[in-house]
Amino acid sequence: NFFAERGVGPEDIPKALVVHEAVGMSWFAGSWAVCYAVQPARFLASKVSAERAHQAFQAAERKLHSWSTFLDRVPGLRSANRARLVVSLAESSIIRKVALPV
Repeated sequence: NFFAERGVGPEDIPKALVVHEAVGMSWFAGSWAVCYAVQPARFLASKVSAERAHQAFQAAERKLHSWSTFLDRVPGLRSANRARLVVSLAESSIIRKVALPV
C-alpha cells in the first residue's frame, strides 16, 4: 500500500484536511488581496476604449453590489471600498479557476 509504506495512516487524515484547508484559504485570501491592490480588470480595460470600459465597470459594480452584503459581517472589510472589494473578489475567482490544473 502506497500510504502504509510511507507511514501515513488514518490518524493523519485530520492533519491533512487542516493543511489542505489552510492552503486553500491562503490561496483565496491572497489572490483576493492581490486583485484588490492590482485591479487586473481595470488594467485590461484600459487597453480598450476608455468610455466603454468605464460604462462596463459601472454596470458590473451595480450588479455586484447586491452580493456585497456579506461584507457587513467582516469587521476588517466594512470600511473598504465595496465596489472594489466585490470586483476584486470576482477577478480573483476567475484567476483561481483559470489556474486550476486541467
